[in-house]
Amino acid sequence: MHDEIGSTLSSIALYGASAKMILPEEHPISNVLTKINESTSSMNESMSDIVWAINTRNDKFDNIVSRMEAFANQVMEVRACKVFFETNNEVKQLDLDMEQRKNLYLLYKEIVNNAGKHSSCINLWVKLNLNNGFLNLAIKDDGKGFNTNETDAYAMGGNGLFNMKKRAAELHAEIKIDSTPGNGTEVNLKMRV
Repeated sequence: MHDEIGSTLSSIALYGASAKMILPEEHPISNVLTKINESTSSMNESMSDIVWAINTRNDKFDNIVSRMEAFANQVMEVRACKVFFETNNEVKQLDLDMEQRKNLYLLYKEIVNNAGKHSSCINLWVKLNLNNGFLNLAIKDDGKGFNTNETDAYAMGGNGLFNMKKRAAELHAEIKIDSTPGNGTEVNLKMRV
């Protein structure tokens, strides 16, 4: 099913890109084609994440750690941002169920994507460790920061804070988001395992 849907989405993106090359850049349909391409790419990526999360070969937390590190490097490399990824050996032995893997990884992606898109940071620090029965995830950037007042965050057009809090609740985890304009952002997640 993944291959079939993925192939169809890739075809839609290819047709959209071909149509866009035919039209002049200022044509009103050009923006629509760009949105179609972005949506199909996003859907393909989301489906890949879900398939990865339910694959039993990824039960070992070591695989999650590798995927998290690769994702941060991929997102930040195009923005010329350095990634410092730190973990301890204990965390690699952790076992999470499929739902926990999915929510943790998607929450992590949301945080890293937000840093990449909005912070203009030049450094991103990720710390992931297991300590006294708690999984701790800390992601910090040295970017421009923002006002964490939810009204202001929603006014900026995003659901990022809401999505992060929702996923943290599904993990039965505590999440703390510290940011102020001009001082970067730090997100801390603490989850009993």
